[in-house]
Amino acid sequence: MKFSTLLSHLFPALFLTFSLFFSLSLCAQSGKRHTLPVLPSLNIDLTGSRQAKEELKPEKVLIDRSNIAILDRVTTPGQTKKKMTKSTAHRLARWTKEPANSLAAKLRPDIATKKILWTPRWGGNYINGTNVEDAALSPDKSIIAFLEKTGETPGPFATRIVLLDTHNWEIVQARDLEEVFARKCVWNGNFLTLLCTGQKSRHTKDAIALYDPVAKKLVSKTFIPFQAGKNFVSNASSWLILTEKHPSKAHLYQVKDKTVKEVKIFEDFSSEVAVTPNASGDKFYFCDRDFLYICRLSDRRINEKIQLPENLSFQVNKLHTLDKGAFLLLPEHSSGAPAGFFKGKTLINLGSSSSGLALPGFTNDSFMTGFSKGGQFAVYHKQSLDRLQLFSVTDARPRTQGTVLFAFTIPHARSVMVLDSRGILFFVYPDRADKRFLKEILTKKIQ
Repeated sequence: MKFSTLLSHLFPALFLTFSLFFSLSLCAQSGKRHTLPVLPSLNIDLTGSRQAKEELKPEKVLIDRSNIAILDRVTTPGQTKKKMTKSTAHRLARWTKEPANSLAAKLRPDIATKKILWTPRWGGNYINGTNVEDAALSPDKSIIAFLEKTGETPGPFATRIVLLDTHNWEIVQARDLEEVFARKCVWNGNFLTLLCTGQKSRHTKDAIALYDPVAKKLVSKTFIPFQAGKNFVSNASSWLILTEKHPSKAHLYQVKDKTVKEVKIFEDFSSEVAVTPNASGDKFYFCDRDFLYICRLSDRRINEKIQLPENLSFQVNKLHTLDKGAFLLLPEHSSGAPAGFFKGKTLINLGSSSSGLALPGFTNDSFMTGFSKGGQFAVYHKQSLDRLQLFSVTDARPRTQGTVLFAFTIPHARSVMVLDSRGILFFVYPDRADKRFLKEILTKKIQ
């Protein structure tokens, strides 16, 4: 505040003080008592000052883009076709043509003349080892979205959305969203649905936001009047479940006309529930510590509940559906318990200590479960539960040392896409003899 402005605020107070002092002096000289008039209260409003206005503004997020490089795409002249070895042809079969109506095809024109390189940051400053908060595979399996945390500790923070094309294995978008800090994401059609944490310094609240990757912008935001739980699940089309821990509830939302609207609350669970949709997307399954619940979306009611087996030794952290009423019950990574195959009233333990990951197989009659040891995955036959294969994504050459954070089955490339705790992005695939797995590392060092 300028000195002249400050003086204009203080002058009335100084004048009244001087007048009071002068009156008291006259009273003392005359020896008489006088009743002094009541002076008006003094209110100095400083909220209109430049400093006060600056303090009311949302604190700015410091965004560092040094882990991203955008290069000009170079078109190489056509080369004479040479005879390709069978091993090279097998490797190149992981690169596939994008279907014309796929999300990847819609985003491809954005990088027609440029190439985006991205290296996730990693280190002890991040809870899971990297600054990637979450990742999700689009319904058509053509795009993987990564939520990258941006901003300097202790905050505020924002989100960078990084989109990877699973046909060409290229980054097609790296968009900074300073207005939200997203912690989890799921896909509802071609919209990326974000669970966002409010920040006092940014004047924001907890919310569910819709991001349109084609338009490259947020299209809506719905505030959450409760503390969000850990499970945020969609059926890939228009329905969404967000859990609440205390008390244990499941909030059902519908995504329609670019908005998110809460339509029902399920409650009376014995603990925070694990949630998953069925393959067709017309049901959600909930699982607390006692029961497995079946909810039909046609009437949005829990129509059936199944008692969990007594020999279940862990709290179900994640749920994975299989065919004909069969489920995979997955524990926390740190529990030391194996995953459980549950059907009817029977529970069968699968392998050793679980990593808490389960994936669809390359074929419809198989599935994969992850183990805590050495980035191992086992492939099982759905009906017989015979173990068809055992492979390690870390031991596949070239070897890597990070723990698997996110893994996705990419059926058109017959590959498993992985992001590990060292920030390495790679995919593994079976060799021509289908005996061992090979690895292709996508992360490139940015100078």
